[in-house]
Amino acid sequence: MKIRNGFVSNSSSMSFVIAFPKEIQTREDIRRLIFENINEDFTITDEGDNEVNVSEIVEDIYHKIIEQSPNDQKRALDKLNGFIIVPKDALTFKRKYNTKIFENVLTLDEAQELINEFKNEDKYIYTFTYDDTDYIYQAIAKNLLFINFEHFHIINH
Repeated sequence: MKIRNGFVSNSSSMSFVIAFPKEIQTREDIRRLIFENINEDFTITDEGDNEVNVSEIVEDIYHKIIEQSPNDQKRALDKLNGFIIVPKDALTFKRKYNTKIFENVLTLDEAQELINEFKNEDKYIYTFTYDDTDYIYQAIAKNLLFINFEHFHIINH
């Protein structure tokens, strides 16, 4: 039996395991890494097409990061025991999304191997969990805000 600690709700939760190229220490680190190359005219929206302010997204991600240490293997392993989901055209454009694609639940050994790959590449791993109705999650997923980083997008039912 699997027991999940942490975020639990009646709706689905979604998680990301992100490999950033540097340790995140400030809000400005997040802003530069995620938003620096986004056109200023681009509007970030949630699933209802409501505009989401970049500062709100940065603040949310920052608060989730300061609650954890980089490369927390136990936390990342827990998240990687779910199903990996990716955009519909990811199989066609795998390199475009810079994400790992799996059809089955990962074993603990497979998850550990993936985390070791990131560590060998000097990446900093952080995990994020959201209720799937959260507008920040919707903005991140809909607008592919983690597209420039190796990452896993996980559905936790």
